[in-house]
Amino acid sequence: MISKTLRAVAFVAAVILPDLANALEVREHDLSVSIDPESRLISAQDRLIINGSGTATFTLADTFSPGILMVDGNPGVLRRDGENWSFDLGSEGSHKVIIGFRGTAHPMDQRSKGAVPRSGMAGSLLSAGTGWYPEFIDGGLFTYRVEVDVPAPHKVVGSGKLVEERELGSRYLATFEFDHPTDEISLFTGPWTITEKMHRGIRLRTYLDASVAGMADTYLDAVGRYLDLYSERLGPYPFSAFHIVAGPLPVGWGFPGLTYIGSRVLKLPYVLQRSLGHEILHNWLGNGVYTDYDQGNWAEGLTTYLADYLYAEQANGAAARAMRQGWLRDYAALPAERDMPLTDFRSKLHAASQVIGYNKSAFVFHMLRGEIGDAAFDAGLKKFWADNKFAIAGWDHLRDAFEATSDKDLTGFFTQWLTRSGAPSLRLIEAHAEPPRDGRYPLRITVAQEGGYALIAPLVVTTEKGIQRHRLTLGSEPETTVLTLDSKPESLAVDPDFDLFRRLDSSESPPILRDVTLDKQTRVVLLTEGEEGQRNALQLAWRMMEGSPKLMPSKGDGSTSTDPLMVIAIGRGQAAAYLQKAKLPPMPEKLTDKGTARVWVSRSDKGLPVMSIEADDATALASLLRPLPHYGRRSFLVFEGAKAVEKGIWPADKGPLFRDFTTADPVIDPAPPPTDAGATPEPPKSGATEGTH
Repeated sequence: MISKTLRAVAFVAAVILPDLANALEVREHDLSVSIDPESRLISAQDRLIINGSGTATFTLADTFSPGILMVDGNPGVLRRDGENWSFDLGSEGSHKVIIGFRGTAHPMDQRSKGAVPRSGMAGSLLSAGTGWYPEFIDGGLFTYRVEVDVPAPHKVVGSGKLVEERELGSRYLATFEFDHPTDEISLFTGPWTITEKMHRGIRLRTYLDASVAGMADTYLDAVGRYLDLYSERLGPYPFSAFHIVAGPLPVGWGFPGLTYIGSRVLKLPYVLQRSLGHEILHNWLGNGVYTDYDQGNWAEGLTTYLADYLYAEQANGAAARAMRQGWLRDYAALPAERDMPLTDFRSKLHAASQVIGYNKSAFVFHMLRGEIGDAAFDAGLKKFWADNKFAIAGWDHLRDAFEATSDKDLTGFFTQWLTRSGAPSLRLIEAHAEPPRDGRYPLRITVAQEGGYALIAPLVVTTEKGIQRHRLTLGSEPETTVLTLDSKPESLAVDPDFDLFRRLDSSESPPILRDVTLDKQTRVVLLTEGEEGQRNALQLAWRMMEGSPKLMPSKGDGSTSTDPLMVIAIGRGQAAAYLQKAKLPPMPEKLTDKGTARVWVSRSDKGLPVMSIEADDATALASLLRPLPHYGRRSFLVFEGAKAVEKGIWPADKGPLFRDFTTADPVIDPAPPPTDAGATPEPPKSGATEGTH
């Protein structure tokens, strides 16, 4: 995930404060910064070159304030409006501006909410968008130089090229430069051990605290492999160095030339296997080619496809299929009112926005690859990088690159997938195996869609001699084709590998936690006693719903609810008793008497998702606060304390897009296209299979 809050801030500012935005061009920042982690005091001077005239407006954090202001050698006058400060540049031209400022950063802990500068003895986090330095509204791209000093044993690292570092008495000093156009300056400090390795002329470093210092060589080797992978895929790595920086917060963010990851997070195996590569790739996509937020954020989806999805694809075809199926399950769980076009996605604010901006966006690139072929897709990636390096680019620039390498007009493809919310639904109207003629076997197939998209639907026919793959072009009207096979057909499946972004039938999409947590209408029942239990249950409900939950009386009748339901209970059997009384599906037998907490999702007779969380006691419930929100794609989990010892997804049926010719002669299916409101069978009580993470 790119931590580029400055770009989002700039986008919002341009919309909300158009009267403050002039045709300014901030060409250069030259900063001298002193940081005292113990007092959290930050003092700095910024020497700028700004082209333009009239009013210039910048932001500073609410705990920071400017001191001196000099414009072309003369004292200037600052005017304040909240976090915005403005001054007069004078007449049109290039101006030398000096701004001295200081302030106290927020504590380096999770109690400091939002995008704020943070500091403390555990380290400092001064990222773009936090207001730690003057960020000019509509100032454009710039280069920078920043010189920082901190007290030893603290070190400092920035998102630019390390020009110099030295120890002077009890102080550590370092200078960083960024000579490519950029829109962000980020600094980090901490009591780290530095480990360095050169890789093909690129300086690789880890800045790790004592708890993870032993992992330095493992991470540096992995960085080298990822750099080689993406240099071959896109073009040479654009920076002189890459650093892995450990911090006390449980986050994972990407910046130009480095990634900032929580020390506890670094210990998790998936970081090395997947997340690290994702953040490294952002140095090409997002931190190398910048996102034009006016057109929507393309960078997260493309990075997800070329990192997370690529690693699954490299593992095996089943893992890649499971990831695509997981994306479609997530979308099936998304309420219509939380859907949006990709052009409206800016950044991940909650799980619902991730379903669109990461998953759907990645799926669009998967379909594009299928549309134009691997060779044209790979060539388009390289052309996009070469044409837009260190420039702002949008979806239009991506379309231009892929059109050039495929020699196809992709206007319709991009328009239908970027500017519309929703997804098509497929319906297999007819699948009729006709009598053989002259040793050939005609198979008549009719497929329709709801949505009016231009689609190419994959058809997979299993015959006595093997598998045959075909494609059927779909438009607004049902399409019929007759396949002439050289052996007797045994089955037909439409899009069995989930290569189309579509709305799954409920039988293809077993209930998962996100069916409940993404729906803001979900009702929450708390079956707890005592102050501690009530507090823990309410906190968990807040975490799962990403906001204030809609509480329902525990004595209410859950069977009458017309909304999804979440039941949080303390004590073995408490959730089961409530479900039985409400005539809702019981706890699956495979979870009975297991672990310290059990979580599962079922569907009611009305087809509504019901999520149950049952913990043995208040302590066991509190242990779920951190891990459980990360398992939205699961159908069931068993916890021992905070560790998920069992987890999985209920098995899915083959669904209405599959026909078996060995048991019957399927001809016409008069059922309407699938909708989200249809009644759905309960998940099985046993035999659930492990899902993908």
